[in-house]
Amino acid sequence: MKTFAVIATLLLSSVSFAKSKSCSWQIETHFRQQGYQVRLVQFQKELETGDKVYHVRTNYHGGDAASEVTTSPRCEILDIRELWSE
Repeated sequence: MKTFAVIATLLLSSVSFAKSKSCSWQIETHFRQQGYQVRLVQFQKELETGDKVYHVRTNYHGGDAASEVTTSPRCEILDIRELWSE
């Protein structure tokens, strides 16, 4: 019985980990390929569709910027919206 409880706990843990998969690595790679220095990638919320929204802070030639990035559940970047830049 203890073995069953341990296996069930491990399965539930792996399922919740898969659901909460972070896409920050994909976002950071995208911005770095564009020549930006990434200062922050922060999860904001999950939409009803399963898409995730992240807040991103970047630096490019000394100027700061903030963007909102929407990703699919498979970490595909769907939309990038610049919030502000200076």
